[in-house]
Amino acid sequence: MIKEVIVVEGKDDIARIKEFVSCDVIACNGSHISPKFLKKIKMLEKSRGIIILTDPDWTGKKIRHILTNAIPSAKQAYVKRDLATKNGDIGVENASKEEIIRALNEAKAHNSAQNNTFTKMDIYDYGLSGRSNSKLLRKQLCNYLGVDYMNSKSLLSFLNSLEISKNDLEKVLRECEKNE
Repeated sequence: MIKEVIVVEGKDDIARIKEFVSCDVIACNGSHISPKFLKKIKMLEKSRGIIILTDPDWTGKKIRHILTNAIPSAKQAYVKRDLATKNGDIGVENASKEEIIRALNEAKAHNSAQNNTFTKMDIYDYGLSGRSNSKLLRKQLCNYLGVDYMNSKSLLSFLNSLEISKNDLEKVLRECEKNE
């Protein structure tokens, strides 16, 4: 498992990378990057580190520039343009397994065992799923963290990627309850 979270442009890039790399990948979904998305990846950078892997085209360079300005410490992975082009379409989703692995190795991606602190049962026990007010509590938690709303499955993955403790989450949830 790669320790860092890989930031890509879209869903097709995520699917391609996950075909052969054990890692967490998030997509910025285009060049209009929201302040909440930037806050989310800044949190991930602090806890796990991030690797930026964008398409080798003009839009990819623009996105990389925005992300790198926001997070100068981000690692940079590059796929070669000629090895990421298929039928005139340029993108990470067109790169071979070998090319993506080469790019991540050159970015000095670290392998580590993922420590999943939280389980689906924890999310239920904290009231973040399975209850009439779970959606509201998730909204409050996401708002407190400064990230976009997530369903319970996405929130579970995000909390584990932050590598925060259960005590820290409980403190945050108490704050959310106070601010209701």
